[in-house]
Amino acid sequence: TSLQEAVGQVVDHDFAVILLRLDAASRLGLDTAKRLREQARSRSVPIIFIAPSGADDFPLEEAFALGAVDYLGEPVHPALLRAKVSLFADLYGKTARIAELEEAESERAGLLREVQAAGDRMTEIFAQAPAFMAVLSGPDHVFELVNEHYLQLVGKRELVGMKAKQVFPELEGQGFFEIVDKVYATGQPCFGTNLPIVLQRQPDAPPEERYIDLVYMA
Repeated sequence: TSLQEAVGQVVDHDFAVILLRLDAASRLGLDTAKRLREQARSRSVPIIFIAPSGADDFPLEEAFALGAVDYLGEPVHPALLRAKVSLFADLYGKTARIAELEEAESERAGLLREVQAAGDRMTEIFAQAPAFMAVLSGPDHVFELVNEHYLQLVGKRELVGMKAKQVFPELEGQGFFEIVDKVYATGQPCFGTNLPIVLQRQPDAPPEERYIDLVYMA
């Protein structure tokens, strides 16, 4: 309803393009453009000037220095005005979408760094845990992580990337594979106390019987 209200809207909200009429009798349009360029939100918003009829001395150099991208002489043809405005509206929408994607990618990268840091901390805790621990994945129970205490229990052997039944053939028939199968299938944990286990800790050594407390968790 007024120039003051319009300027207030531009200062407080984002716009794709500004239509600004030049007053033939004053510098109001140019002064307004200068005011808008002093505001952070509207500093780079493109401006289309509307030049009054008969304004042969349109101040091109000054107008374009203030961010004008075009100017139209009155009377303005509505189709021409809509075409020019829609061009900047479309560009604004695409730019906003790119900014959203960049922000989302930045957030994703930040979350990934947090997850990696948490993973590094968990790996360190895992390695320093006083109990024997291992992480297995998939229905074949492929070893992903083992700590030093686990290797002390089962003997120094290659485990990571190997299936449990490949590296522990001596456990067949002792019930441990069946337990871990059930935990994997149901997601329900299993607890055992003072369970006997027979392990061949060295390739040429005789089997050894141990007693262990264990927890299998999905």
